[in-house]
Amino acid sequence: MNLGGMTVNIEPVKSDIIIDSDMQFQCGDMIFDILHTPGHSPGAVCFACIDAKVVFTGDTLFRESIGRTDFEGSDYNTLINSIKNKL
Repeated sequence: MNLGGMTVNIEPVKSDIIIDSDMQFQCGDMIFDILHTPGHSPGAVCFACIDAKVVFTGDTLFRESIGRTDFEGSDYNTLINSIKNKL
């Protein structure tokens, strides 16, 4: 929907698991918490490894900026709440 008029053929794939914000997953020696961080998009999540002090935020948070909130389903106040209370 947000590809700016590009013609893209994307075939849907079936997921192996459905993630939830109450879950954790392990990658090597690192354990990540799944954080539901809506605002940029309704189902946005971030992945945080507390021990390594690292968070993968995708389009939720950037250096000195935040993700866009002008898309359908996005909301500025929700994004700010996610950043302040989850990240």
